[in-house]
Amino acid sequence: MNANKQFINLLGIVVIAAILVAGVALIALPMWSQSRTTDASTRTVAQTNAVYEVQVSQLTAAQDGEADLDRQLAELRADIPAITKYDDVFDIVNGAATDLDLTIQTITIADAEDWTPRAAAVEAPAEAPAAGAQGAGGDEEADSAATTDPAAVPTPTEPTVTPQRQATVTIEVAVPDAKTATAFIDALGKGPRLLSPLNAALDDGTLTLTVLTFFRTED
Repeated sequence: MNANKQFINLLGIVVIAAILVAGVALIALPMWSQSRTTDASTRTVAQTNAVYEVQVSQLTAAQDGEADLDRQLAELRADIPAITKYDDVFDIVNGAATDLDLTIQTITIADAEDWTPRAAAVEAPAEAPAAGAQGAGGDEEADSAATTDPAAVPTPTEPTVTPQRQATVTIEVAVPDAKTATAFIDALGKGPRLLSPLNAALDDGTLTLTVLTFFRTED
């Protein structure tokens, strides 16, 4: 009788153990595995959200600077307008002459051509030496007009395929001295449109200046 009771108890323990093992295998392990997968997905989502937050911050900062970029772009477009529009060239030249109390003799604008990069900028002209001036060795120097140092004259290169075009502007203006001629050349760079000095010559009170102005054939 005791043996039967022990057998029944042992059988009960085995059944309970089997139920526990089945519960762990069929319920606990899948739930634990699912929780690990959920944790991994949560970490991935958190990392993705962090990346998105950085991108949003960058876009917000870029948007805050958009107005400043638009202003800079407008200034650049004014330097090189999208149309020929030479009226502002005359305004800049006449304004510089008025500020320095000079008289413009002629302004000539040549036909537009393909843009050609230049290697260097022009230097301001120096006044010609007076006739009969003595050199360092005592020889008499010839009276000649002062011109720009040839080494300083920009060297044209091959035309570049670009929507940018250029036109040559030749200006003749009466100036009292080389200092005033330099001031006039500098004043041309203060206008709303880009004028790039090409070469200059000062002869008998007349400054002959060649500059380039630019425009775009497309926006």
